[in-house]
Amino acid sequence: MIASSKPAEPPPRRVLYITKDLPSLMQGRDEVMVISFDGLTAACLATFRPDAVLFSLFSADEDATGILSRLHELGYVGDCLVMCPNLPKPRQIEAELRGIAPGIRVQLLMSDAPPLQTPPQSAGLSRL
Repeated sequence: MIASSKPAEPPPRRVLYITKDLPSLMQGRDEVMVISFDGLTAACLATFRPDAVLFSLFSADEDATGILSRLHELGYVGDCLVMCPNLPKPRQIEAELRGIAPGIRVQLLMSDAPPLQTPPQSAGLSRL
């Protein structure tokens, strides 16, 4: 009998999603943990061990600069995926965000979709 040579699937990435609202599509998924900014603690990172952290560039709860600062203080060194609208100078914004949290890989995820809520006027980023 010949064994199947089907390659093994890599394990799912564990994603920590920082948002004020709990999206219903994320409920019941073991590989995704949804928390608010206040829930971002050393214990949370140690217990869940995310491969990536997902959050918005701007939100009513906290902006990307605050989240990246907290992650850096807590010793996180993984990937951060930052959701945002299409921006004119995305590489400049990524570089500025990386400067806040050395050792963390930051990537913008841009979309044409309308924002769910109005972003705050100031998000701690330089004007572009």
